[in-house]
Amino acid sequence: MSLFQLYDDDSTIGRARAFSGTLLFLGTYFLATFLKTIKSGVLLHPNIRAILSNYGVIIAIILFSFLNWIFRDVGNATLQVPSKFEPTYINPSTNQTRAWIVNPMGVNKPFPAWGIGFCALPALGLTFLGYMDQNVSTLIVNRKDHKLRKGPAYHLDLFICGAFIYPICCFLGLPFTHASTVPCLIHLISLSTRETVHLEGGGTTTKVCV
Repeated sequence: MSLFQLYDDDSTIGRARAFSGTLLFLGTYFLATFLKTIKSGVLLHPNIRAILSNYGVIIAIILFSFLNWIFRDVGNATLQVPSKFEPTYINPSTNQTRAWIVNPMGVNKPFPAWGIGFCALPALGLTFLGYMDQNVSTLIVNRKDHKLRKGPAYHLDLFICGAFIYPICCFLGLPFTHASTVPCLIHLISLSTRETVHLEGGGTTTKVCV
């Protein structure tokens, strides 16, 4: 539910929900921001600061979700979670939840033969995109200044996607993993040991520890 929608209810309970929801929103945001910046501070041990900084968002969400549970009598809006672990899509023809395994040749009616050729074009584009994304990401990550020490399974992720992730997503009717080059830099930072370096004239930067 949007935070602004909480203010539509002008009753006493509605105002209480809007106020508590705003406090939870602001508290989660500012705590996550504070923990993100604590890594360059002087409080606590450096290893503890690194852990709090890396998991700041998760810590903030868990803490304020727990506070929301404590003050649940206010009636704050929460995510509606099904009581059973099952697919949530309702088949309109049977009014029942769909099966776990999706028949690739059609569920309600046979899949037309011309559809195979029609789907081959976007599938070819997705294959090309995944291949290019893997190689462009590899070039970015393999820059000499990163000084990576790579193991024998460096390209194992591409094999896992082709042999397991994509087929499982197809048969379970799940969305495909998307190809995105930018997160590879975040992935690199998360796997590397970096230290903060103070620049002349002010400011800081980070470099990979060798």
